[in-house]
Amino acid sequence: MKLRVMQEDPTMRIWTAAWVVAVAAVGGQAAVIVYDDAARNGWTYTDNVSTTVKRSGANAATQTTSGWDQMRFGHSASTPAAGNGILSAWINFVPDATYNTTEIERVDVVVDGTNREYKTSTATILVDGVQDASGRITFDANPGTWQHLEIDLGSHGSVTFGPTTAVGRIDVKSSSALAWNLYLDDMALVPEPATLALLAIGGAAGLRRRRR
Repeated sequence: MKLRVMQEDPTMRIWTAAWVVAVAAVGGQAAVIVYDDAARNGWTYTDNVSTTVKRSGANAATQTTSGWDQMRFGHSASTPAAGNGILSAWINFVPDATYNTTEIERVDVVVDGTNREYKTSTATILVDGVQDASGRITFDANPGTWQHLEIDLGSHGSVTFGPTTAVGRIDVKSSSALAWNLYLDDMALVPEPATLALLAIGGAAGLRRRRR
């Protein structure tokens, strides 16, 4: 089998180098676990848990609601995120005839003492690596499907995220229009993954190509 040799494109060389840097950056920083079988690292969670629907370990956080409600993860003193600017969690909806929604209205995060509303219109939000632009944060309607939610906390227009930035509360919110059986597992503050980094890198490369 012959490999096709492509003509080198300076833009692609820059993009590839940025990919290497982005991937390398992910591996050098420890995540701050928020919930994994229980709240960790000073975080608190007092709502329901499921020992049957879970992604890993002994249980997952769960909530059934038919109106305005929230799944809350609190922290008594606000924890430094140590530069971990991505909120990562695994989400699973198990819809039935009554609780049939597979959407999250928004995720509120207290950053440096101020509550910020993270939704697709205010921040970069990925579901299974794909940027969500649907309005609400939307997931598959397949029971038993765990999907990866990533929220770039620094992408909110009013947030400058750095090594000393503190996170004090995380609320996963429904609305009056949403009725759900929601399960959440393995929540953490993590370094920026290559997928999110390359959204910005790809946009820059596109601008460069347009200028040539």
